Amino acid sequence: MFVTSRSVDSSDEDTLSLVRRLSQRQNVSALLLIALTLASLFLAGMLMQRNEQAAEIINLAGRQRMLSQRVALYAHHYTDDMASDSRRKFGRLVEINIHEFESAHARLVAIVRTLDGGSELHTLYFGPIRRIDEDSRRFVGFARQVIADAESAAQGRLVGSERLLRMADTSLIQDLDAATFAFQRESESRIRLLWQLMLLSSLLIVVFIALSTSRLVRPMIRKLRDSLTTGEAVSKALKASEAKLHAIIETSPVPLALNDDRRNIVLLNPAFVQTFGYTLQDIPTLSDWEQRAYPDPEYRQWVIDSWRDTVEKMKHEGAKPQPMEFNVRAKSGRLVSVLVSPASTRHSFVGARLVVLYDITARKLAEQQLRIAAIAFESQEAMTITDANQVILKINKAFTLITGYSEEDVIGRTPAILKSGRQDDKFYQGMWGSLNSDHFWEGEIWNRRKSGEVYPEWLSITAVLDEHGKVTHYVAAFTDITQHKQAEDKIQQLAFSDPLTGLPNRRLLLDRLQQALAASTRNKRQGALLFIDLDDFKNLNDTLGHDKGDLLLQQVGQRLATCVREGDTVARLGGDEFVVMLEDLSANLQEAATQTEIVGEKILATLNQTYPLAGHQHHSTPSIGVALFDEHENSVDELLKRADLAMYQAKAAGRNTLRFFDPKMQAVVSARVALEADLRLGLQEKQFLLYYQPQVDGDGRMNGAEALVRWQHPTRGLVSPLEFISLAEETGLILPLGYWVLETACDQLVAWAGQPDMAGLVLAVNVSAKQFRHRDFVGQVRTVLECTGADPAKLKLELTESLLLENVEDIIAKMTALKAIGVSFSLDDFGTGYSSLSYLKRLPLDQLKIDQSFVRDVLTDPNDASIAKTIVALAQSLGLAVIAEGVETTAQRDFLASHGCHSYQGYLFGRPGLAENLFNRAPPAAS
Repeated sequence: MFVTSRSVDSSDEDTLSLVRRLSQRQNVSALLLIALTLASLFLAGMLMQRNEQAAEIINLAGRQRMLSQRVALYAHHYTDDMASDSRRKFGRLVEINIHEFESAHARLVAIVRTLDGGSELHTLYFGPIRRIDEDSRRFVGFARQVIADAESAAQGRLVGSERLLRMADTSLIQDLDAATFAFQRESESRIRLLWQLMLLSSLLIVVFIALSTSRLVRPMIRKLRDSLTTGEAVSKALKASEAKLHAIIETSPVPLALNDDRRNIVLLNPAFVQTFGYTLQDIPTLSDWEQRAYPDPEYRQWVIDSWRDTVEKMKHEGAKPQPMEFNVRAKSGRLVSVLVSPASTRHSFVGARLVVLYDITARKLAEQQLRIAAIAFESQEAMTITDANQVILKINKAFTLITGYSEEDVIGRTPAILKSGRQDDKFYQGMWGSLNSDHFWEGEIWNRRKSGEVYPEWLSITAVLDEHGKVTHYVAAFTDITQHKQAEDKIQQLAFSDPLTGLPNRRLLLDRLQQALAASTRNKRQGALLFIDLDDFKNLNDTLGHDKGDLLLQQVGQRLATCVREGDTVARLGGDEFVVMLEDLSANLQEAATQTEIVGEKILATLNQTYPLAGHQHHSTPSIGVALFDEHENSVDELLKRADLAMYQAKAAGRNTLRFFDPKMQAVVSARVALEADLRLGLQEKQFLLYYQPQVDGDGRMNGAEALVRWQHPTRGLVSPLEFISLAEETGLILPLGYWVLETACDQLVAWAGQPDMAGLVLAVNVSAKQFRHRDFVGQVRTVLECTGADPAKLKLELTESLLLENVEDIIAKMTALKAIGVSFSLDDFGTGYSSLSYLKRLPLDQLKIDQSFVRDVLTDPNDASIAKTIVALAQSLGLAVIAEGVETTAQRDFLASHGCHSYQGYLFGRPGLAENLFNRAPPAAS
């Protein structure tokens, strides 16, 4: 309209000029025609002024409606439950938009009141303006009331804000818009009519003047024709320019968007649709675009504020458009990084604005990758970049830290400055062969630091190729593996060496022994294995401490190394056990044995010398077992086993000696292994029985019995305890066997308790030293008594003197605990071992038992007779009962009775047997 208005003013000036030129020559009719034309122009100007007023009213009404919606929306966010910072921000926005709303409303009322009283605009607006003014004041008041009441209940706040939203879209303001647009259409139709009248009047004037004064009109016509021709050319140029602009927008690879002043999106080019996936149907307005492109509310508000600030600076300050970076959510959900540039442009739509959105996602990713690459380059791993000629172009800080060379030292030089000289030409030929064929090489290499120190590193080199496959650069990365190598050496040492003596350990010995056996088979030469164990080493640890024991072991290792040749092996298996392996002995077995014996005797002599142990002089002796490589089919384990057996034979021979392996020993060991397997199976299959041997008083009446375990072997028959008890002790099987004996004996006591003639019997049960030392022995006895219901007073536990050699205090504590519940104790085999009288008087014993070895010869051996009488006297002095076992004749019983022993056990009174046969015996006659 503004362009059109400017055209009308120009035509008016030309017409007036024409009138002045013709006024001297034309008649009154021409003046009348001109007056008519001027009147029509004046009327048209008045209508256009009214139309501009109507347009301003339309803009103000639309702005009021937009501001009312903003006020309602921000008030709704303000009343919602959110953080205090966000609430303050939305509160400020409400106040700002209320102020703008009131300003627009005041301007609207002022324009309506200035209209002529009889004008159509006055008729359209003056009546509703009062209601509009009233509704607007009520809306503003209610908006402020909603903000003021924001501290009330959340539900109430939200209801108030929703009511405010409804008020913002009242039918009154919508009717105002509709009336305004109706008037505008009517006004425009009248203006077109007046234009037609004006053009007709102008045509009449032109015809009149042309007929009267053709000489004056011709130049003007010519000028008008030229003007029209120029205008047509300009119009064509404008249309061509617009077409070019359309083509540029449509074909641009950059996403472009065009929006008008009412925030309507009027154009999206194909690049925009392809990049973001949105079409005009998806985002017809900028609000729709903001909601979908920036789904996060806080981020969306930040984008809107940033955009508004930039546009305001462009509009009011004339600032150049500043690109902004945003993250846009595409329709597919993909996050697109964009660089947005706002720019104004003339287009078919008045006030249109062109927005350019550059997709910089790839650039941002490249920047991120460059940052990562830069950080990675400055990692803990040293890195070097060279050109194709191996000239160093760049190094990182780790390179300087490891090698000591700075950039000034190495840039422009080759990595050859790091060479240590440890790798030969063949090594580097292999490296470059791999680089040329595979474009990669890695491995361990020794290089030299700037200080001259040679160090190991793990190096990897990668060739960089161009698009034609030609090498352009080499990238090398390496780490200093000095500590790793040291750790490897340490692990190697720990894995194959004894940490105390530094000698080879069992693992390394087994490996060397395997190789020695293989070599012996090939060259037909003998070898030997010497198994060395230090005698009474435990006593040294117990008396002087383990630190002295460690000193002894170290000196033994050193002395053994002096007794063998350089190619022989000295190893420590653990504890006080050492092994010497001799290789390359004579092919003759006898000569090899002689050579081995010479070395063994040398070892005996060397290890018998006194050891200085930090101020203590200690003497130690070894027992040595020898096994020769006489049968090459023997395995490593078999050879070690033979040497071990020979060593035990040396100990059995009195220690401090040397013994060669005897094949008979193997048979004994094999039998022992088989017996152990049978013993385990016998416990699982319950092959054991309890026999009972009666115990009688001086009158021959049975007052108790001793439980004796027997093994009912499926093939060997009844096996004596002498054959398996010691093996059970060594293997630890005595624990489950002893528990079974105790449980079975208590079951028998319960069975006897129900028989009047057996109810008073006391049952003696043998307890081994290992069983008694078990940490839960007292608990086990209590459990068995509780589970079986046996009377503790009828249970007597027989202990041996060997039990008293260790931890007497613990033994006394356990005995006292069991005595407290009624269990009694007897010291079995008394006199055969070592018993301290000081300990003996402290033990809560009830009985001493004279061993059958003294009873057997009590009538013929004065020593045995004296020992028996002494034991009886000792028991009496300590207030203990005494019983003799192994009584087989009446004379033996009478001798014991004459010296005060009145309890007996032996074949004279009954042999061991099953419980049901306990009374099937004939008691001996009393003398």
